[in-house]
Amino acid sequence: MPSYSNEPSLYIHPYSQGTDYSLVTNLLSNDLYAAHPSHPSQRRVGSLGIPDSTLHETNDVRQANYVYADSRYSVKTYFDAIGKSKDSVNTTGFSEIGFLPAFGTVPYEAALTGTGHHWAWATCEWLTHCNASVDYPGSACNVTKNAMIIEGYCFTSDTDSLECGRMVDTTDKFNRVTRVTSSTARCPRGSPATGLGNFVSKRLLVGGCMLTSDANYSSHAEVHVPQMCNTPANYLQGCMFPGATNYDPLAVQPTNCHYNIKGCTSSVAVNYNSEAYVDDGSCITAVYGCTVQSTSTSYANVANNTPSYQQRYVGLPLRSVGHYIYDAYPAVLNYDAAANVNKGCIVAIEGCTDSNSVNYDSRANINSVTWCVPVVVV
Repeated sequence: MPSYSNEPSLYIHPYSQGTDYSLVTNLLSNDLYAAHPSHPSQRRVGSLGIPDSTLHETNDVRQANYVYADSRYSVKTYFDAIGKSKDSVNTTGFSEIGFLPAFGTVPYEAALTGTGHHWAWATCEWLTHCNASVDYPGSACNVTKNAMIIEGYCFTSDTDSLECGRMVDTTDKFNRVTRVTSSTARCPRGSPATGLGNFVSKRLLVGGCMLTSDANYSSHAEVHVPQMCNTPANYLQGCMFPGATNYDPLAVQPTNCHYNIKGCTSSVAVNYNSEAYVDDGSCITAVYGCTVQSTSTSYANVANNTPSYQQRYVGLPLRSVGHYIYDAYPAVLNYDAAANVNKGCIVAIEGCTDSNSVNYDSRANINSVTWCVPVVVV
């Protein structure tokens, strides 16, 4: 986060790159209650930007300033999180970020950014070493130089050490535009800043509210996040990935991107591919009709030991007969072999269709073997 005063330095990557969390010995289970450090609710992984050395274990209100493995905070309430208990923050109507145990190795942002397009550069000024026994990533820290107190935040370096530093400027991925940070900001996770000096490293783009008229406007934001605005609203939406057919170089809020994917582009076809951009001639025209057959295929995927498997029956009004197995009894009356979209099947109902008979069945629509019993008046 670029600004402590407006956007707390919430730490969202609590796991070590060098640890393989898929191994049984490294699992962070969620099935043990209060078994520190196994239970995520008891595992501290970061700070909301408070000097953690001043916090006390017995002070429950101040403990809310820590970030735990399963903590959840609204994007909007980043601005209000400091000084509030975890249960007092209103998150209604805003997106949330979940802090949950991870499985497998979690790489540094620098490793992730180099594989895509959404990255830039940041200069980190190293201030001092953080104390890993009392500090956490995101904890506020400082150093005194020339009788001046320089504020910073603890961050995880590229060697997994916990260092204190501040981001002094940012540039785009082409190093063309340099912006000096106007307030204290956290160095990118994985920065090589472990000793005196300034160090340049890759970083993810900064998200925030880019609406200049909004109370939460951030001049450092590079990707617009509506939920971080005081009044959430969209701004310059579009595809932000170069190489996509609908790439918009002016977009700052991502939407769906379209690529040169081959497939059926006809929305009325059976095999329409909404993500296809190049029609490959594979479209199949929809033919509506009844696709249910009156053969053994009607029992597709039915276990052959199912009672009455591949059997249909009718009722015969004969003594000691009742249900009569009738294999030729069809499943439907209007099967259409040319249809490829099932619609309008008329289920065959065997029975007496003679309304003048005693055993007339008003629901029956086929009378192939049923004996209609005539009315006999005596």
